[in-house]
Amino acid sequence: METHNTEKTAPFFWLRLGYAMGVCAEKIGVCRDCEDISRLAADAIKLGAGFAGAKICDFGVQSLPITRSGARFHKTEATAYAGFDKGTNSLKITLLDDRGIHMPPEKLLRGGAEILSPDFSGFKITPGPESEDCGGYKSHYLREIINGIASEKFGINMCLSTKSKTVSEIIEAALKELYLRLDPKARGVYEFRGMISDDGERIALQRADGTYLGREQTLSLMVYVLLRDSGARTFVLPDYVSKQVEEAVLNWGGNVVRAEGDDGEIMAKILKHGSREQMLMQYDGIYAALKILDFLNRFDISFESLCDHLPRIFKAEAEVECGPERARDIMNSIRKKYGGAEERRGLRIAAEGGVTLIIPEGSGVIRIISESESFEAAEEISALFKNKIKTLAKGETL
Repeated sequence: METHNTEKTAPFFWLRLGYAMGVCAEKIGVCRDCEDISRLAADAIKLGAGFAGAKICDFGVQSLPITRSGARFHKTEATAYAGFDKGTNSLKITLLDDRGIHMPPEKLLRGGAEILSPDFSGFKITPGPESEDCGGYKSHYLREIINGIASEKFGINMCLSTKSKTVSEIIEAALKELYLRLDPKARGVYEFRGMISDDGERIALQRADGTYLGREQTLSLMVYVLLRDSGARTFVLPDYVSKQVEEAVLNWGGNVVRAEGDDGEIMAKILKHGSREQMLMQYDGIYAALKILDFLNRFDISFESLCDHLPRIFKAEAEVECGPERARDIMNSIRKKYGGAEERRGLRIAAEGGVTLIIPEGSGVIRIISESESFEAAEEISALFKNKIKTLAKGETL
């Protein structure tokens, strides 16, 4: 959902959001991180939902992945997660459906667009039931993760960090028992490091030389681990993932289903075609870290050697500002010249020794993403299409 700053109108929006959730769902969930502004938002959402007469599952202070799983476990029809992003200094409200998948706010408008209007005077508001305390679900979730770790002893270690106090406490709880299985000699030596996002969903994996894996390499590593160490065989790859990654997954013995759109649509495809393991690996940074460490430990593989066998991905990006009125004509000209495959985000073209995705942004900017056999080649292709689009933006022909 939209990210909202802490302006004075925000509490009233949260109240109306809760009311809209309560009108559209008999049972809702509310969760937050430990920041004060998140608590204020969660309380306002609960108040609004209570006014609408909805049953409320209060998950308390959790990470987004735990909230997602809790929504499925407690069968909440709609769940709101309030999390503060320190990077942008803003609060983000994430809406989840009964599968724990990101839900577009338009789904709350089934009862009529007036639900989210700024005026409550036309509605009959009565106090709702007390919230059900579902905060204990975190212990159940963590126990499931720990029970899934097969290593009885660890000869290697990892270092996890985060900017979020909420996620930090969950990391500490998850690792507390596993540290009892750790060889004392491995305590100060880290096989890899990982930075967990503020909401707990993502992990940035760091190599020994201090460089971080890109998101495609991270996803490739996750898929490789699951192929070697789980029953998962079919994997959903988002449309931004390169052909090199798809070919690598096929060579490893996996099957690939492509997904377009945002995280919600990707999650829906994972549930339909993929596996629970992929959902957890891709959308729970702590789970991913534990499974990777467990895999490296049991198969006696170093993190560095695993990274060296990942597909090498070379991409270059560029943007051209051409104005909203010119973007459509430019895309038509590129389409006539090169053909290509239509995708939801734009046009994918195999030409000039590589593959290029040309994406018209709503602001009148055209984004170019090229991939090839080397970074230099990808940059050349990206620059070539950038110059062609600049030419068309001036009203000239190719």
